[in-house]
Amino acid sequence: MNTQNIITYKIANEIWEFECIHRLNYQTFVQEIKQHKKNVDGILVDKFHSQNTYIIAVLGRKLLGMVVLRGDRPFSLDEKLDDLDNHLPACKRICEIRLLAIEKNYRRSQVLPGLLGMLMVTANDRDYDLAVLSGFTEQLKLYLHFGCEKFGPLVGKQGAEFQPMFLTIRKALKFKQQSKILQIQYMLKDTVKKVVNYLPGPVNVDKEVEKAFSNNSISHRSEKFQNDFDHARKLLCNLVNAHSVQLLMGSGTLANDVVATHIALLKGKGVIIENGEFGNRLIDHASRAGLDFMPLRISSHEAVTGELLQQFLTMHKGVSWVWMVHCETSTGI
Repeated sequence: MNTQNIITYKIANEIWEFECIHRLNYQTFVQEIKQHKKNVDGILVDKFHSQNTYIIAVLGRKLLGMVVLRGDRPFSLDEKLDDLDNHLPACKRICEIRLLAIEKNYRRSQVLPGLLGMLMVTANDRDYDLAVLSGFTEQLKLYLHFGCEKFGPLVGKQGAEFQPMFLTIRKALKFKQQSKILQIQYMLKDTVKKVVNYLPGPVNVDKEVEKAFSNNSISHRSEKFQNDFDHARKLLCNLVNAHSVQLLMGSGTLANDVVATHIALLKGKGVIIENGEFGNRLIDHASRAGLDFMPLRISSHEAVTGELLQQFLTMHKGVSWVWMVHCETSTGI
């Protein structure tokens, strides 16, 4: 694996990282947002630099993005709002989030959710339960998306206005977990980047399923869970015209073991068809289950046909069961 292509999220602690931080700070808040005046050095050292915890994303020795966590009062918003605490919900320990900046070429990548994910985990580890921040007005939709709430009047100057906001750390962590924040592509614009996956999985999740997973969990010992469980079994029975259905927690490997165990109740020799990786796994399951069977191996590039199976059964009398893979996903046949 080429580690040079892996984005690393960490707390800045090296000299070259801080040098890059000061330059990204200048690019973002002087040249782009125009919050501060230009200088000939092209660097901007934050006035709270010694108190800041910089969470950064790096690719090799290149800084891709940063965000700051700080717990010392007065906060930046203390200097802009006289009654900051009156706007905030009750909390035990408060921090501020500052200086969110990402290189332009990486603003439509996993850098933003990666930074925010590590930021929330770090804040939680330090026992903060509330964070305040100033959200750039042109990106309010983004801040609201990951759980921030607006309060108070706008601060800053014309052309560089910010909306005071707060974020509950526990709420942000819940959002991070539900959204798999390190895997989701966020956009700093209103457009959404479509990601196409050509692998067998993971599959796209329906909106209704996402909504259901965001609800509070139901105890597996509750009456509602039992009713839902029984209803699901009835639906499955109707679907396959069976008298009884059992639901098992596990992978396809567990399912194959269960099938092998039930085949063991059948009398007579069987046939297992193998034309790919998963057919070969059925032979392994059958062998461990002690089944009496004959393997029918064909090319992994050939489909199983009725004629082929009939020829085999004609040559081998007394076969009472056949076990095969319906869709061999190792080859797509």
